[in-house]
Amino acid sequence: MKMKLKFLMTLTVLLSTSAWAAVPQAERNALVALYNSTDGANWSDNTNWLVGDPCDNSWFGIVCGTNTITEISMGSNNLVGIIPVELGNLSNLQRLNLTLNQLSGTIPKELSNLSNLNYLYLTSNRLSGSIPKELSNLSNLQSLNLSRNQLSGTIPKELGNLSNLRELSLFTNQLYGSIPVELGNLSNLYYLFLESNQLNGSIPIELGNLSDLHYLRLNSNRLSGTIPGELGNLSNLQNLNLGRNQLSGSIPVELGSLSNLQHLYLYSNQLSGSIPVELGNLSNLSWFNLNSNQLSGSIPVELGNLSNLERLFLNSNQLSGSIPVELGNLTNLQYLYLNSNQLTGLIPASLTNLSSLVSIDTRFNALYSNNTAVNDFINARPCWSGNPFCSEDWQYTQTQFPANIQVIASSDNSISLQWDETTYQAHGHYKIMMAENLTGPYSEVYQTSSKNEVMYTHGGLNPNQTYYFKLITDTIPHVYNSNLVTSVESVALSETTAASATPTNLTLTISGVQQTPAQASVVKVPVLKAASLVDISYSIQVSNDSAESLTGATFVHLLPDDLLNVAWTCDNETNGAFCPATNGGGNLNYLLDLPANSSMTFNITGQSDVIDAGGLIIVASIAPPDGYSDTDIDTNSVSVNLDVIYANGFEQ
Repeated sequence: MKMKLKFLMTLTVLLSTSAWAAVPQAERNALVALYNSTDGANWSDNTNWLVGDPCDNSWFGIVCGTNTITEISMGSNNLVGIIPVELGNLSNLQRLNLTLNQLSGTIPKELSNLSNLNYLYLTSNRLSGSIPKELSNLSNLQSLNLSRNQLSGTIPKELGNLSNLRELSLFTNQLYGSIPVELGNLSNLYYLFLESNQLNGSIPIELGNLSDLHYLRLNSNRLSGTIPGELGNLSNLQNLNLGRNQLSGSIPVELGSLSNLQHLYLYSNQLSGSIPVELGNLSNLSWFNLNSNQLSGSIPVELGNLSNLERLFLNSNQLSGSIPVELGNLTNLQYLYLNSNQLTGLIPASLTNLSSLVSIDTRFNALYSNNTAVNDFINARPCWSGNPFCSEDWQYTQTQFPANIQVIASSDNSISLQWDETTYQAHGHYKIMMAENLTGPYSEVYQTSSKNEVMYTHGGLNPNQTYYFKLITDTIPHVYNSNLVTSVESVALSETTAASATPTNLTLTISGVQQTPAQASVVKVPVLKAASLVDISYSIQVSNDSAESLTGATFVHLLPDDLLNVAWTCDNETNGAFCPATNGGGNLNYLLDLPANSSMTFNITGQSDVIDAGGLIIVASIAPPDGYSDTDIDTNSVSVNLDVIYANGFEQ
């Protein structure tokens, strides 16, 4: 009995020793080092770890071959600590996956001993230091993903020796320096992800040699220079992202050869020139983003051939001309952003064919439409609600020529015009163009101080002669559009001067302009809203400084939109002048009766809550009745600029 018991105990020891001997002790020690250096006791799952043989006892995350460890898969397992150098002893390891943990410290150069390694995934940790150039010894490596760490330094040029590499992903979270030209040797590369670093210099033309590349993402770096035309050789490319860099020059026409391209992102660079018509050949393109560049010229009609397009972002450029009717062919389009350009003209009715459209942004251009169906279609698909004025009628921010342009008076040597202020009243002015023939040429004779100035008298004309006028609206650059936007011209208006007229002299005088001092301490950043309202007050005196009594002189003072809580009074009537009303709170637009040498004074008070160097422009105009010529037209208008911001958030 004793002999039998002794035999059984010996057999148990032998079996146990045999099981432990299945994996070389050096490999088991490497795993134990991993456990100890990454707080294995607190892993999310450490099933069977440190119990017997890693393979026979199925340690969690370990895959074995014949008496050897071939894979460590410990993603999202709460590994905290450093990667032990002992992992370099796992000579038959083919896959190492430690992603989505809290690993810190450097990447051990000893990992370069893993000559059979195919996949190295260390993404989404807290690894720091440089990328070991010794990793270039991993001749069998197919995927190298070190992204979303805190790695720094340059990209080792030696990585260009990894001839079997299919994926190179190094978007970390801090790499600097240039992109090594040697990466152009990676002929089997399928993914190249280098975005969100501080890489500078130019894009190597050698990347055009990567004939099997499907994804190239270099966005969010500091790359400069031009886009190499050689990228047009990447016939298998599906995703090209070069956005958020400092690239300049034109878009290479060669990109139109990328027949398999689905996503093209060139946004937020300094690209200039026109959009190549060849890009209309990208029949598989679904996302097309060129916004926030300096592209000019018209939108190519060829873009209407992109039948698979779902998103088209051309906003924040310098594009001009009209919207091509061919864009109405893009029936799969979901997002169309054209805002903040210099587009003009009629919105094509064909846009109502975009049955898949979810959102359209046309803000801050010079577009218009009188088609109810078009207007309803656009307003039902507003731009992103976080953008200013997306909830307004789409034409609210369009730069358009003013409506109701009319001649209100003429004499033997002058013609007075009046019009309605435009809906979009941010920074800008009107230009009055005049010609002596209907077909022109028209030349600019006056530019208003603001879009609140809606009357103008042009003197120095010849008696009994016909003159032609057109108006144009300009919106100068502002925070939502860095371009000067100019409307199309209005229809020509004609008027013939009289053979003779009675001379008179009307004068406007502004005085008593005051505003409560606005100290920097009361301004809220970043919207520049004052903590308390600023009081504004001023007076405008209207005078007839002639011996002629006038009936029906047109006086206009449109209150600045930036002025809140406005009230006005009229007093100081002299020599029989009679105020049209004693007080009010709206615009001043009256026909005044002014006896000889008479006057009256309008006193305006209001408040503003925003301070800015752009200025609040106070402007008023007066014109004599029909048949009277003014001897001093320069005194018929008055303009003062206060240091108060424009309202409605145009200068936030």
